[in-house]
Amino acid sequence: MLSKKKQTNLKLSNGVEASQRFPAISLTSYSPGVSSNGQFLQGQFLQGQGSKSGKKGSAPLSKSFLNDSGTTASNAVKLEEEITKVNGKTGRRSSSSTEQKPETDFGSSAIPPARLLDGMITNFDKFLLVESEAQKERDLKKLLHCLSNWDSINDQTLSRLLKELKYNIESIDEKLNPLIQQILIGNWHLRSEKIVTQMETLVSELILLRPGFAVVPIHCFIAKFSLGQTNSTGENQAGVICNTEEQVFNILHRNLERIFLSFPMKQEHGMKTMRALYPYMGKAAHIHYCYVTNVLKSMEYLPDVKHQLLHVIIHKLARIDVNISKQQLEDFCENQSNRSFRIKKETGGHEEMFSMEIEDDPSPENPLIETLDLCLNLTFEVLHKTFKPHPEDNSEEEEERETKRKSLLNYLLQTFQEEILPTFEANNVQFLYFYLLSLQPSFLTSLLEFLWKNATKLNTSGVIRIQTMSYLSGILARAKFISIKTVKRWLTKLSDWANSYASQKNKSSHWSSVNVETHGPFYAVCQTIFYVFAFRNKELITSRKSSAFTRTLNLGRLVTSELNPLKACEEQIAIFFVDAAHQHQISYCRTVLERNQGATIPTICRESLSHISSEIERLAFNRLEYFFPFDPILLPRCKKWIEGIYNTYEPYFEELKIEKEEPNRSVDTEDSIEMELGSYNERQTSEFYCNGVIPFKCKLEVKNELENFID
Repeated sequence: MLSKKKQTNLKLSNGVEASQRFPAISLTSYSPGVSSNGQFLQGQFLQGQGSKSGKKGSAPLSKSFLNDSGTTASNAVKLEEEITKVNGKTGRRSSSSTEQKPETDFGSSAIPPARLLDGMITNFDKFLLVESEAQKERDLKKLLHCLSNWDSINDQTLSRLLKELKYNIESIDEKLNPLIQQILIGNWHLRSEKIVTQMETLVSELILLRPGFAVVPIHCFIAKFSLGQTNSTGENQAGVICNTEEQVFNILHRNLERIFLSFPMKQEHGMKTMRALYPYMGKAAHIHYCYVTNVLKSMEYLPDVKHQLLHVIIHKLARIDVNISKQQLEDFCENQSNRSFRIKKETGGHEEMFSMEIEDDPSPENPLIETLDLCLNLTFEVLHKTFKPHPEDNSEEEEERETKRKSLLNYLLQTFQEEILPTFEANNVQFLYFYLLSLQPSFLTSLLEFLWKNATKLNTSGVIRIQTMSYLSGILARAKFISIKTVKRWLTKLSDWANSYASQKNKSSHWSSVNVETHGPFYAVCQTIFYVFAFRNKELITSRKSSAFTRTLNLGRLVTSELNPLKACEEQIAIFFVDAAHQHQISYCRTVLERNQGATIPTICRESLSHISSEIERLAFNRLEYFFPFDPILLPRCKKWIEGIYNTYEPYFEELKIEKEEPNRSVDTEDSIEMELGSYNERQTSEFYCNGVIPFKCKLEVKNELENFID
C-alpha cells in the first residue's frame, strides 16, 4: 500500500523520474488485450508495490489484493490520472487518446483516400486473414470509403486491387459482397480495356466458384441500363444513343449473356430485377429510352422470360399513357403543327414565299408524351421484327418460327386481358395490338372471339363487358385490313344476340326510362352495331345485295324495342346511325331519335325546378359511359405504323356533300367520333314541334338556360 508521503512524492516528481518509474502507463494497463510491453511494465509496477506490502513476486494486481492492502478502486483511478498528467508533461501521448478517436470518421483523416487505398491493397492478404471480426469490419468500412470516390482512383490502383481480389478469390466470402458490389457500381466500364477485361474475368471466376454470388452482378449490370447520364454535359438527345453509351451497353449485355448462359435458372431473377429497377415515369425521356432499349435487347438471350419482359414494358407504358389526357395530346399536336409557318421576304421589289421548318421541341409541355412516344415506337419495331414474314426461310425454320409466334401471341392475348382491357381511357398503348392484328390474321380471329366471349359472359363485371365492346367496335370500324365480309358476319352475330335479348326483356322496361346499370352490356352491343354500321356504311351500301343484308339484321325492330337503345347511346353515334339507316330505308329510326330528343326536355309549367334538376341528373347518369380506344393516334413517331392500316371516317351521304359545297356552311372534318355531322338538328327544327307549342330548337335553348340557372 502506498503511503500518503509516497503519493505526494509522486505528484512532486519531475517528468523524467515518473517516466523512468512508470513508462507509458495508462488505463489500458488494467484492461485485457494490451501489448506485451504494457503487461510487462504493469507486472513490474505491481511487483514493486507488492514488495512494499510484503508480497514479493505477486501476480498482476487484482481486486482482492487491493482490498487486502487497503487500497480502494477510487485510489487506483486517481493514481492513473496523476500518471496521465505526468506523461502529458513529458510530451508523451496516452494510448487511450488514440483509441477514443471514432473509427468511422474517415473524412477527418489527413491521409487521402487514394493513398489509404494503396496501403490497404499492399496488405490485402493480411486483411483477408484477420481473425478478429470487429477489426475486419473496420477495415472493410475503410476500404468501402476509399472506393466511394471513383474519380480519385487511377487505373493502376484499380488494376492492383482487381489482381489482389483474383489472387485471393478463394478467401472471398459472403461478408465481402459489399466490396464486390461497390466495385461493380463504379465506372469501371468507362476505364481502359485492361480494367474491363480484369473485371469481367473476376466476375466470371467468382460466380463459377460461388454461384449464389451471381445475383450481385446481375443487379449491378441491370441498374446501368438507364445510364443516360454518360454525357456529363447533359446534351443527350432523346431517342439517340451516343457511342459511349453504346459501348457501355455492349459490355453489360456481354456479361449478362455470359451469366445467364452459365446459369439459366437465373433468368427469372433477371426478369424480376428488370421489373423492379424500371425508371419512375417522371424520369427524363432519354433514360426511359435507354432502359427500354436494353430490356428489349436482353430478350435475345433470355428466351425463357422474353414474354414476361414484353409484359413488363406494356404494363409500364400503359401507366404512363393514362397519365396523359387526350387534351394534352391534342395541344401537343397543335403546337407541333404551328412550328411550320411561312415568312415573307422581299427580294428585288417582289415577294418570295418560302417555308421554314422549326425542329421539334424535345421538351413538350407534358414530358410524358415524349417518353411514351419514344418507348412505344421501340415496341412497334420489335413487333415488326418478330412477326414480319421471312420468305428466305426454309420450311423447317419457318415452322419453328411459327411455333414461337403462336406462343408469343397467346401470351400477348393474356397481357391484353390483364393490362389493356381493364385500363380505362388509354389513348395509345392499345395500338400495339391494332398493328399486330394487321401482321397476323389468325390473331385477329382469336382476339375478336376473345372479346365477344368476355362480352357475353355473365360472371364478368358489367364495366369490363362494356369495355370489351368498345374494343370490338373500334377494331371492326377502324381496321382497313378487315374485309367487308368479316364485318357483315360480325354485324349478324351482334344483331342476333341483341334482338334475342330485347325479346326477353322487352316487357320489363319502358321506352322513356333507360336503365344502363341493369342493361349496360346490351346497350354496349347495340352501340357497337350502330357505330360499325355507320362507319362502314360506304362499303355496305356499295356491296352486292346490301338491302337484303340490312333486312336480315332487324335493326328497325331493335331500335323500336322498349329498351330504346338509341336513347342510351352516345348522341353523335345515334345521329350517324340514323343518317346511315335512312340510306338503307330502315323505317322509324329518325322518328325514335326525335322522340328521344323531345323526351329529354322537362316541361316548366308542370314540374318544379328541383324536379327538373334531378331529372337532368338522371338522364345524364343513364347515358352509356363509353370510350373509343382507336380514335386517331396523335403521337408523331408512332403514326407511321398505323396510317396505312387505319380507316378514317368518310360519310357517304348526298346531303352532306351538298352542305360541304355551300360557301357559308362550315363542316368540321376532324376524324373523331365527337365531330359535328351537321346539322341533323338544324335541318329538322322547322319541321318538328314538341306538344304543338314550343319548337324543338327553342326547347333545347330552354334546357340549356335551366342547366345554367341550376348550376
